[in-house]
Amino acid sequence: MEMTYEEYSNKTLHEKIIYIEDWISSEHEIQDISESKIKKFLRPVLENESNSFIRIMIIEILSFLTVINQIRKTSMIDMLLDIEKNDDPFVIVTSLKYLSLFYDDEEVLEKLEISKDSINPDVSSEAYYRLGLIKILDTSFCTNEIDFYNKLSEGGTLFKYSASIVENRTDAEYFYHITNYLKSILSGDEQNYKLSLKKLLNVSFIRKAFTYNEKYLALEYKINEILLNMYELHKRTTSHENWLDYYKEFSKLAYYHSELLSVRMSENQYQNRLISSFKKNVNDQILRNLYIKSFNQYELKINIIMSTYDDPDLIQFLSFVKDVIKEQDSKKKENDDDLIRISLKIKEIVPESNPMDLLQTLKSRKDIDSVENILSLVAQYVENKHNHNIEFVTGFPTGAEMYNSLLKSIKQELPTYSQEKLHIFMKIMEQIIRYLILTIRSKRLEEYNFLYTENYGGKGRSASERDLQDSLYKHFQYSNIAYGAEEEISNFSDGGRIDIVYKVNNFTFPIELKKTKQKISNDSVREKYLEQLHSYVYSYDQLGIFVLLDLNKKEQPVNDVRDLIYLDKLEPLYDIKNKFPDFIVVVIIPGNKPLPSDKSVYR
Repeated sequence: MEMTYEEYSNKTLHEKIIYIEDWISSEHEIQDISESKIKKFLRPVLENESNSFIRIMIIEILSFLTVINQIRKTSMIDMLLDIEKNDDPFVIVTSLKYLSLFYDDEEVLEKLEISKDSINPDVSSEAYYRLGLIKILDTSFCTNEIDFYNKLSEGGTLFKYSASIVENRTDAEYFYHITNYLKSILSGDEQNYKLSLKKLLNVSFIRKAFTYNEKYLALEYKINEILLNMYELHKRTTSHENWLDYYKEFSKLAYYHSELLSVRMSENQYQNRLISSFKKNVNDQILRNLYIKSFNQYELKINIIMSTYDDPDLIQFLSFVKDVIKEQDSKKKENDDDLIRISLKIKEIVPESNPMDLLQTLKSRKDIDSVENILSLVAQYVENKHNHNIEFVTGFPTGAEMYNSLLKSIKQELPTYSQEKLHIFMKIMEQIIRYLILTIRSKRLEEYNFLYTENYGGKGRSASERDLQDSLYKHFQYSNIAYGAEEEISNFSDGGRIDIVYKVNNFTFPIELKKTKQKISNDSVREKYLEQLHSYVYSYDQLGIFVLLDLNKKEQPVNDVRDLIYLDKLEPLYDIKNKFPDFIVVVIIPGNKPLPSDKSVYR
């Protein structure tokens, strides 16, 4: 470490890498070096070296030195926070990975939030993933089941976004299934909790098979231990009415409960903190309430077992069960459990609802067993949601006008069309209308700049369908319907490949994209393009979307934005009764756009 950065910078690339690897392998020597000397060498390497591999090694070294308390946490955080957003994506991703270990720092959380919006998909995906981990593992502020459920829901959404942005994010997929598993147990959904456990274990197996170093999966292995023990506890506790040998069954529960609580990370104090927090919430928000509900009438049996058998582990467990039961008023707690489950069920139907508000409202109702009472509460939330959506649909008044006009046209043409299908299709159209308006009203940001002439850094007439597809798909990924979008589906229909397709609730809506440099009219669009999309629509759900990128030179004013979306159809081949007519929504995106000032003549 006596080498200065000036001396290091004069080495060849190979010599630099060898020096760093040799230096970190001499752990006993590092412990004798002061923090100031370490920082004096590592900071300029991180800031000035151009080779990403060297810089990633430096980030990993900083993390290691922080874990062994060789440098202060604040020093490591300061160096990683200084990495700029336009840096090498692999360096940024590595920095986010290690920064997230220190999630209790406000600047770290702010960095992760900002990185969600990165134009680089790997960086954005990593930020979503790390925020999701923090949501579900750092649950120190959860005071009840509903707090825990909300954290799981928020974390699940972040994992879903992370997995949808880039391919092969099996880590995000794994944790997404964990959130579903725990939510299913909290809401009493037995079928889904078994399915979710199966899915997460399958993903875990795949990750193990394709990970060359299993130490990278250490956290997941520990979480699997917790979840598998919890599964056994849940399965055995909920079947208590069928028990024959109470001593044997309680002994098994004592074993699994002890195994769950003993799970820890021996080498990494920061990951161990996450595991401890996670265990605490599983124990406090799931297992305690499970024991209270199942064993609140078992006090006599528990006392007999404790006085009969000399088993320290069993007695410790039964003492814990007795203590949690005593802390609760059994009858009140039973009612609260029912209300909590109802609140969580309503939230599944209306995700925008607040379970705590629902719980308080249900407590104020005189007859919670009345189906009419419960349905009226659901109706109230659905109505509020409906009113909210109508007021703010697409986010623009003009967009709302376009949305309602299109909805009216579809209802006129397809009066018997399924309301569920129509609702899903209009959610897609809401985002496309919003995208169209944003391409016109937004600043010339990078995501829309391809739509401008080359004079202003755009792609002009050379813009491609791929540019449009990437931009529109990214817009979908940041929307509330990101979960349904897929790209480049081959053999979709009649052997063809569709650009984007939405699949939601077994309903399928194709989106085809094209560009043109020729004059646009209703007839030209119908004659040149719609038959291809019709071949993708006719075997699915009667509605499809055609998006046309207009690259014509803008020598005349563009039509009003309300005219850039319309409903069209083709006459079918066979002269038979057409009970299921297919319709296509046409969307025109103006490209190759000059700035408004170019349209004025200065003399």
